Amino acid sequence: GDASLFVRDDEIEESWRLYAPILEHPPAVVFYPAGSDGPVEAQRLVEEWGHAWDPG
Repeated sequence: GDASLFVRDDEIEESWRLYAPILEHPPAVVFYPAGSDGPVEAQRLVEEWGHAWDPG
């Protein structure tokens, strides 16, 4: 078959390396009111990188 339509084995291994810790220890779900600007944690996350949250 067309190799461009499939994922290489090294890509699969890297995906598991990245995602396994998240799957084993999932982050807590953050709830926020509907219609709000989103959770405060979202604002904090983007501020850490020097950006501003624009819920648009």
